Amino acid sequence: MAHSLQGVYSPLPQSLSDSDSEKEISMEPICTNYGNGLKSTKADNCCRQNGHLSFNMNDEILKIKRVNPKMSTLRKTAFVFSILLCFLPIVIFLWVLPCSDSNTCPARISNWEYQQDNIEIVGQINLVHGAFENNLNVALMYKGSLNTRKILKNGIISFLGSNGAVAWDFQQENDLIDMNCSIIDVDGNGFNDCLVVDEKGLKVIETITGEAVWHAHSAQEKSIPDLDMPVKVEDFDGDGTSELLSIYKKKSFLLISGKTGLALSNIEVSPICTTIANLTTVKSNRKLTIENYDHCPHCRSIISFYDSNNTKLKAWPYQNAFVMSPIPVSFQSTKDNIISLKGHVNGFILKIWEWREYPKKKLTSTARVYKRSVPIHNKTYYLNEISERAVLITFNETDTHIINASSTDIYQICNGPEEENSCQPDYKNQQNSLLIADMDHDNSQELISYSSSYVKRDEDGNESWHLVSYLKVFRLESELPKLYGSK
Repeated sequence: MAHSLQGVYSPLPQSLSDSDSEKEISMEPICTNYGNGLKSTKADNCCRQNGHLSFNMNDEILKIKRVNPKMSTLRKTAFVFSILLCFLPIVIFLWVLPCSDSNTCPARISNWEYQQDNIEIVGQINLVHGAFENNLNVALMYKGSLNTRKILKNGIISFLGSNGAVAWDFQQENDLIDMNCSIIDVDGNGFNDCLVVDEKGLKVIETITGEAVWHAHSAQEKSIPDLDMPVKVEDFDGDGTSELLSIYKKKSFLLISGKTGLALSNIEVSPICTTIANLTTVKSNRKLTIENYDHCPHCRSIISFYDSNNTKLKAWPYQNAFVMSPIPVSFQSTKDNIISLKGHVNGFILKIWEWREYPKKKLTSTARVYKRSVPIHNKTYYLNEISERAVLITFNETDTHIINASSTDIYQICNGPEEENSCQPDYKNQQNSLLIADMDHDNSQELISYSSSYVKRDEDGNESWHLVSYLKVFRLESELPKLYGSK
């Protein structure tokens, strides 16, 4: 009877892990001979009974060899790199993708220009904190077009310092008088807020959201008119916020709570003082004086430059011109700056308006002045053409340089031929239209400037004039060597 041989079953260990799958498992033959004269190597450990193989389980019949190889340096490097790669999407989604013009990622400032229709920018340039922690934004007052029918035509607007996009726009009906965003932090968020003086009084605007925090008021009145821009004084009421002291009706002082805007005390002064006014001074080892004479556009100006001994070094006269307030300039005295700027690391920058033609040009009866092509309706408007120049005056120990930093054509519209009539844009509103500051804290200063002008556009075959304002940021310190190289 033929012998039958069934397969030999040997169970594998049940505790294999992922790492065990990489280990070498070897099994030596259990039996190499089944008897009947066949060659036997370890046949003593097995025998055949009733057509089946039987084993002596006390003998070593199964040998499993496990090998634990070490990882190579390359495999270790790849393993660590794969772990680090897992964190890359987290970094991208948290800090790269959310970055946009309105979010909180820092951005380096480059040269830019932004145009805003239907407003005239007025007053001084204020730098404020916004969503970008490392970049400063620009806050400005504005007034609407002289022919607009809009009720909330005035206001305060903030632009992103990185690219000029509008961060917020606070609109109001009352005319604005003054604004200062460097005096006090009323809400304790670590950033100074904007103090705004208008026809109705004093209010505070938060610089990140553009919302009003409080209006100056008393127990009897919701608003207090006839206030001047206040100064910060110590905390008198113990609420943890400094107080504000303002001139009230030019005859007394008003102490205002910095935290709530409540009037705390009205301080009377001696009757001998009929008028209280502000006094400001500018100190420098070199002095630049501006003298403006007569009424514009028949005005004339003289710029005089003095040394530290008050000796006049140079004078520049201008006819049919008005010179704005100068801004002191001081660049870093690095080796590169001294070489590229020829030692001219100090100076002044100012703006000059020069009227090109007079008498004024009378607009035609078909001409239209903003808003929305509304006809003039029996009003007579006159047009002035003005050249606006930003002039940089720098000096060293022996020499003085004058550089035209920018030039712009301005079209001014007046509602009468005489100088006492209202004109827009008004040179009086442009007195503080220049500022030099490091907006992104990269140790390089930018030039911030604004201008306003009427722009002619053709609408339905008619001449239409629209009021437009421009805000410009120019990387002055990094671009200045190019201006010197062109001389």
